[in-house]
Amino acid sequence: MTVDLSTLAPASTADNGLNKSSTTNTQLGGPLTGATTITTTAANTLAIPGLQTGAETDKVVTVTSTGVLQALKGALPKFFYAPSVVVPTHDSNGVPLVGNQTLDIYSKYSQQFGFSGGIGQARSNSSSTLPVLPASELDYFVTYFDNTVFNTVTVSAAGVITYTVKPTAVATEASFMNIVFKVK
Repeated sequence: MTVDLSTLAPASTADNGLNKSSTTNTQLGGPLTGATTITTTAANTLAIPGLQTGAETDKVVTVTSTGVLQALKGALPKFFYAPSVVVPTHDSNGVPLVGNQTLDIYSKYSQQFGFSGGIGQARSNSSSTLPVLPASELDYFVTYFDNTVFNTVTVSAAGVITYTVKPTAVATEASFMNIVFKVK
C-alpha cells in the first residue's frame, strides 16, 4: 500500500506551541494552549544557544520543586538594608521634635543608590551604577527602633516612615532604626 504524503499535509494542524507556516512546514513557536512537558534525560538535555545579552533589570528563569518554569528577579537579592540616613529626633536647640515626623526612606534609597545626591558619594568606576527599583516593587520593614526615643513607628507602602519622638527622649548610640527592603 502506498500513501501520497502530500495529500495529508493540508489536513494537518498545529497548536500548543507550534505554528504551521505553510502546507508542508510546521515550526516551533506559537501560543501554548495546554500544560506542556518537555522530558529531558542526562543524555538528552535541553540547550538554547545564541541568547541575547541581558540587563540587570531582566528576569531569570527558575524551576519550582514540581518542575514548572517561572521568571524571577534573579540578579537582585531577596532583601537588602536601607542606606544609612539620619533619623531626626531633636530640633537645632536640642528639644525633642513634637508631633508626627516623616522620613521618605524610599527617596533616600533612590538618591543614594541612584547617585543623584552628589555630595558625600564616591565610586570606583564612574560609569558603574546600582539598580534602583520602583517603590512599588519593594516591601519596607523597620526591624528595630529605640523605643525609649521613638514612638508609634509606621511604614507606608510607598516607603515613608512616620514616627513620633517621645518628649523625654535622650538620643544614645542605640537611637537608630534598622530598615530592610524586601524585593517583591
